[in-house]
Amino acid sequence: MRRSRAGRTRSGRSASATTASASRCSDVNGGDAHPLYAWLTAQAPGLLGSEAIKWNFTKFLVRRDGSVFKRYAPQTSPESLAADIESLLAEPA
Repeated sequence: MRRSRAGRTRSGRSASATTASASRCSDVNGGDAHPLYAWLTAQAPGLLGSEAIKWNFTKFLVRRDGSVFKRYAPQTSPESLAADIESLLAEPA
């Protein structure tokens, strides 16, 4: 989607418009877990095979094809993911 100089997309919508609430809370564990988190945790279990997300800042890196590359602990800094991200970007599309 390309933005025009006025900050609008070619469709005429505001480039900052969104259809989803950015502040909506979602469950990440248990029977009420959002389907995305249920799938991510099943694809990339945590320590000792646990599927539970223990803290807010658990991170998942997903390949272009949608497969989960790796799960990162909450204490992993976003900057430390750079090498993994660069290696995935270098993979053929």
